[in-house]
Amino acid sequence: MGGIKEASGLPTSYVWMSREWSAPEIRILVDAVASCQFLSNKKSRELIRKLSMLASPSVRSNLEPRFLFSERVKARGDEILATIQTIQKAVRQDRRISFNYWHYVPVKLESNDRYYLVGWSHKKNDIGVYRIDRIAAPKTDPNRKREKEPEGFNIREYTEQVFGMYTGTKTVVTLRCRHSILDQVIDKFGEEIKLENVTRDTFDITVPVHVAGTFYAWVVTYSGEMTIISPEGVCEAYVRYLNQSSDDVMSSDFIF
Repeated sequence: MGGIKEASGLPTSYVWMSREWSAPEIRILVDAVASCQFLSNKKSRELIRKLSMLASPSVRSNLEPRFLFSERVKARGDEILATIQTIQKAVRQDRRISFNYWHYVPVKLESNDRYYLVGWSHKKNDIGVYRIDRIAAPKTDPNRKREKEPEGFNIREYTEQVFGMYTGTKTVVTLRCRHSILDQVIDKFGEEIKLENVTRDTFDITVPVHVAGTFYAWVVTYSGEMTIISPEGVCEAYVRYLNQSSDDVMSSDFIF
């Protein structure tokens, strides 16, 4: 329990005997800031320095981040913090925002390696996903309340259906998976996912997804453990994707 202890000697001094944050908790925050791709390395180091001040001097010296992404991967500027603030203000005040000559109803800020804005454009009549670090000078319209997103739109379901935050054609697909990747499947689609045709080695799931190259790339990451079994059109498109990827790798441009 925290308290103040008098230290002997002249002059009299006092020592605070407990801190709000433990060393492991601060370490988690430091590593999280270091790995944030939407922060520049400069901003990451600045935030890490501030976080380190929450720790005792003996712990502080051991809080250097264990890794920082290269500048190629990290954001190049710190304008993203102002952009996030503008979007959050628009959500709180129930206002529209505008950027790139379009007006959007901000629905949610989504973090998926990078920060994304999920917004509804009434002019385009569609949901859009935009990387925050690529939004230039968004503005809040103080005189225009934001319209509501489409009836029945569920942000949680939407983020489960897209891959890498890239949208595509929404399609119901059936995937056959090995039991070894059950945890990863649940992480993506949620614990409510229904397993079908369960055998000793595999199970099927039927889920709505946004079919695009990022979806096929996601399936490829589980090569040998996951495959698409329906609908036929998606299966054929997946085969074309694999063939094209193989051709790209074998072309002279990729041979060193």
